[in-house]
Amino acid sequence: MCARLLLLTILSFSLLVSTAMAKVATNNGDSRPFKTVTTDGAALSHKTFDVIIVGGGLSGMTLANRLSASLPLKNILVIEAGDDTRKNTNVSTYASLIAANADPHINWQFPTVAQTQAGQPGGVNFTKSIDAGKGLGGGTSINGGIYDAPVKAQAETFFKGGWTALVKGMKKTQNFHPPSTAQVKSGGATYDPSVHATGGPVDLAFSESMYLGPHQHAFLTSLRQALPGLRKNKDHANGDNDGVAVVPQAIVPGNPNQVRVSSATAYLSPIEDKRPNLTVLTGWRAAKIDWCTTSSSNRKRADGVTIQQTKDGPTYGVLLRAKTGQIIVSSGTIRSPLFLEHSGVGDAAVLSSAGIAKQVELAGVGKNLQDQALNYIFLPRDGSVDLHGTGPQNIKAMASAKYLFPNNLKAVESQVRSRLRSWVADMVRSGAVASEVGLLEQYDTQVKGIFEQGWPIAEFLFQTQIDDIPLPGIPKNKNMVLQAWYLSPFSRGKTHAKSASTWDSPELDPRYWSAEFDLEVQVAAMQASRRTFEMPDMKKLSTGDKVEILPGFQVVPNSPEGGDPKAWTPFILASYRSAVHPVGTCSMMPLSKGGVVDEEFKVYGTDNVRVVDASVLPMELTSHITATLYALTERAAVVLARSMLPVSSHL
Repeated sequence: MCARLLLLTILSFSLLVSTAMAKVATNNGDSRPFKTVTTDGAALSHKTFDVIIVGGGLSGMTLANRLSASLPLKNILVIEAGDDTRKNTNVSTYASLIAANADPHINWQFPTVAQTQAGQPGGVNFTKSIDAGKGLGGGTSINGGIYDAPVKAQAETFFKGGWTALVKGMKKTQNFHPPSTAQVKSGGATYDPSVHATGGPVDLAFSESMYLGPHQHAFLTSLRQALPGLRKNKDHANGDNDGVAVVPQAIVPGNPNQVRVSSATAYLSPIEDKRPNLTVLTGWRAAKIDWCTTSSSNRKRADGVTIQQTKDGPTYGVLLRAKTGQIIVSSGTIRSPLFLEHSGVGDAAVLSSAGIAKQVELAGVGKNLQDQALNYIFLPRDGSVDLHGTGPQNIKAMASAKYLFPNNLKAVESQVRSRLRSWVADMVRSGAVASEVGLLEQYDTQVKGIFEQGWPIAEFLFQTQIDDIPLPGIPKNKNMVLQAWYLSPFSRGKTHAKSASTWDSPELDPRYWSAEFDLEVQVAAMQASRRTFEMPDMKKLSTGDKVEILPGFQVVPNSPEGGDPKAWTPFILASYRSAVHPVGTCSMMPLSKGGVVDEEFKVYGTDNVRVVDASVLPMELTSHITATLYALTERAAVVLARSMLPVSSHL
């Protein structure tokens, strides 16, 4: 009897859900065949949604999938400014990575203001740009797909539940494929099964066309000679990533064409046209939040969103369910604070300057911006040596301070500690942070992490082949390239709206090198890079006169330590570019310390606006961002679903 009663209950609930879903599918009398992805923004005018997600990148696509499943009776809308780029040939394969990053249709290429070069006398100011994916999948549609994680000690400082919770979130998203025998034996691939899982939406694998020739082994051996004591690491996702490792990527396994796995292909494609409660609008911008004018709370409540397809085109209002609706801002580190400011949420002085009416005074919006900067070193490659593969590249190294400053680590630590107060004063004075106390706490965490807990402070990414790269003064040849960048910047910057229009570029100022230690780490990393390329195993794979062609010994004369720091400095400042891992502009921190969102991702001073993307990370990671951001978004999806379910429901 109990079993029959249970069965009847389940069937009744299924019928109820099916009926409600059918109503969702024909919302407002629309009887057209259901399609998840649409470009018809006008058709959504005055329609009502329970959740509006602003941005269809990594977090937006993840949330769309998880919330449409856990809230089947709720209408979910995603608004993406870019197009549906899943079939774009520059996006679909890593072989087109350079072309993807050069394409302004799929890359925002946000320009910065001129960057002052760390107070260097006579230094030239340069305008840089920060890449960001534009279109479904966001950054996961144009990045290198590398999968790693921050060190355990850092995870304990920012991820709720610490390292254990981070790994749980990482596993939830993964469908991991171990390396083949050849990839282990010839390519050096290894992994730690304790941080990987199967059954999730994101395929992680070692590329079918992974390099199996002598180049990766030569790099591993040579870098360890350049940084004595540096070890071969089993897995850069296991929280102990000081060392060299061959890493998996978000890539379709068993396919020699380097097929990319983005958040759109992983989280949207499998459910497309199957969940009538999910709508994804592409090619339209969410211009601003429309606020409720009759809220009884002392916090502002969102009533909907204004959308616009072109700068001079008409605007339409999309409605949010009264009392229960939620807006989730997932537009990325540069555009999320911009959207908040266009909606009247931010520093009063910034809003006033941009001609925007203040709705919520929130000083931290757009501040605490952190990004890493990288430089290249080029060595000509002997094309007659078989690469045994076409990539993409997947060997990299992380190095802590003891390897970069082996002879004077204590003195370096003492010097850093002595500068903290002056850096804080500069960051506050420049408007880069909202709280002196908050920044001091961040600096304290960084210093302890770097000098007491052994956080890596530099990353080295080896490229076996980069052909025909259009760099000024560099021959179009087959080259081996080593990219190096500092991992834990002390510099802080800002990004703000210049006007009330969503079509205007932001006032983006990363303030690279505003804390001198960032430049000192970069110099040490470039010295180590040169020493690596000067090792015998690397020279054997070079050609011609086997001499470095960027920067070249004429620009940075060689020495046993890898070149004079005074010669490296102008080269670094003249040639650096963003490593494209910006964070921090809507930081998850206490309000009193410059925070923008609380631990439930809710924007301070609002009832129903949240931010879920890399902008909430309060500090730059000792890793790439992707794995951590997937885990963070998986946690956010649970938090949001629970907040919208009846009290008696459980996830």
